[in-house]
Amino acid sequence: PVDLYYPATASGPNQPPATPPPDGFPAIAFGHGYLMPANVYVWLGLRLAADGFVVAMPRTGGEIFPSHATFALDLAFVCRHLRALGDDPSSPFHGRMSDLAAAMGHSMGGGCSVLAAAGDPTVSAVANLAAAETNPSAIAVCQLISAPALLFAGQNDCVTPPPDHQIPMYDALASTWRTLITLDGASHCQFAAYNLACDLGEACTPGITREAQQDLTWLLLRPWLHAVLRDDAAARL
Repeated sequence: PVDLYYPATASGPNQPPATPPPDGFPAIAFGHGYLMPANVYVWLGLRLAADGFVVAMPRTGGEIFPSHATFALDLAFVCRHLRALGDDPSSPFHGRMSDLAAAMGHSMGGGCSVLAAAGDPTVSAVANLAAAETNPSAIAVCQLISAPALLFAGQNDCVTPPPDHQIPMYDALASTWRTLITLDGASHCQFAAYNLACDLGEACTPGITREAQQDLTWLLLRPWLHAVLRDDAAARL
């Protein structure tokens, strides 16, 4: 099961997919944080879909003791399956999908996006929000990732502090196109909508509002995705 967001001919559920650009719609698989439902990332799914990406957010991995390895396999599978829909005559996405797909996620899902990219070389890029170290270790497998990678960190994140999580991942990446962005005042949980499970685990006080944190994330994420998944030369500047 996934929450699916895609460019459509009209707003609302179950609308026909829109006409794609010449190279098709790039795919994105996004993994949720620990004990956080996929629907707390509606803000991101809607923006990505409106901007020309097909986004699937798996609802798996919600157990008290989730398997990070299995959740990573789910993300990699979603990347492959979304692309394959473009070749399926029975799918409404037939002829509409690009060959490129990114693994993304927040917190646990961010760490699992790293595992997914390391385990499946067909994943075109990896981007995550306050990625958490996982078991097996996301930090350890970063040396296997040569695809473009973008890591967001929050200055006021005391759930996955950057020195213990995102910075070691960034340092270990084999990719020559790697970027680490630390957002001033950003907290761990404000990358998502309000969620009690996340907020109970976070003691740090944010220095910016949730809306400001998400808007800033989008401002920086959007051109990177266009450069990596759309080969947009202007977005690289």
